[in-house]
Amino acid sequence: MEFIDEVKARFETTEQFYFPITHLCNMKVDLVLSKLTVRNKDGTPMTRYFIRIINDSFCCVYKEHQDLYYQPLEFGESIETLMKSVDDLLENVQFDKVCNRFVIGAPKKSIKSYKALYEKYKNNEKIKLSYGECAVCYDITTSKTSCCGQVVCLNCHQKLAEKRDYDEEERPEFAECPLCKEDYLLNVI
Repeated sequence: MEFIDEVKARFETTEQFYFPITHLCNMKVDLVLSKLTVRNKDGTPMTRYFIRIINDSFCCVYKEHQDLYYQPLEFGESIETLMKSVDDLLENVQFDKVCNRFVIGAPKKSIKSYKALYEKYKNNEKIKLSYGECAVCYDITTSKTSCCGQVVCLNCHQKLAEKRDYDEEERPEFAECPLCKEDYLLNVI
């Protein structure tokens, strides 16, 4: 009950609560419960809550951060109900490496089915696929480097970014491309 009381107290002074979770499904993340108060048509205030999984090192070139999972919750839910939703999320969430998103339950298509399609069409010059093999782990993904377009999955990008030495004024989400050795940000198709 102490934790729920801490969440309630935090929402009295701020609109976000960051859970003390640093990794989920081997991905570096922030798990955030956000609050937004809006006015109903009759002018009465309503509070809406959102569960967000954020990864700051997964940076599309023009965005500060990317939500890897976003779930609006019902109006008027109590903090206890919200915490149950978070528990359910943590119990059932998986990371879809192809689409670079967290999903509840199994991804819509398995990596095997994407891999089979990739193997079938990768050498066909008439076809351009929207995904490819990660240059590091060879899993199928849609993310590419911003420097030369090399396919790199989010998980490998994070590992490459963590290995890189950077100055304080540099952004830690940059990594060194495994192909051309240039610094890059990860782009997602």
